[in-house]
Amino acid sequence: MSTRHLDHRRELVIAIMIAMVIGFVVYRLIEFLVLTGVRGTAKMRTLLFAAALLFCSQAHAESPPDMQSANFLMLGCETYYLRTAGQDMVVPEKYGIVGVRCSGIVEALMTVASVMEPGVRFCPPSSANTDQGLSVVVSYIRSIPQRTHENFVHLALEALQKAWPCRR
Repeated sequence: MSTRHLDHRRELVIAIMIAMVIGFVVYRLIEFLVLTGVRGTAKMRTLLFAAALLFCSQAHAESPPDMQSANFLMLGCETYYLRTAGQDMVVPEKYGIVGVRCSGIVEALMTVASVMEPGVRFCPPSSANTDQGLSVVVSYIRSIPQRTHENFVHLALEALQKAWPCRR
């Protein structure tokens, strides 16, 4: 391998690691606020949600632009989903890392669903877990291959909204 190729791979791994750390910190912040019952104005909750999505989707300013796309994240998502469904597979380590990021994004969306603005909110059943949310997202994105160049977080939110709309 050329040193240029190795440098690109190293940058990609660093960007993924940074995204995971930032996503984990944001997730833990949201979890803390939800578990401690911190409540605020709708505007504050909306800003917190926007910040979480921003950090999850724009974790590294110098990242290649496609790292936010469904194209980039889907193989990791599918790998993670199949592993949690009991299908043992041998895959390159990078797909495992991307799968954890994908799962974290879905879990963060499901965690903040109840504090989203009414026009954005979705209402998963109280028994729904992250694996079910991941199943919804993976199935939905598979059904729209022409849109996989779009931002993964946006498509994941759309999938969850369509699967679990709130009753009025």
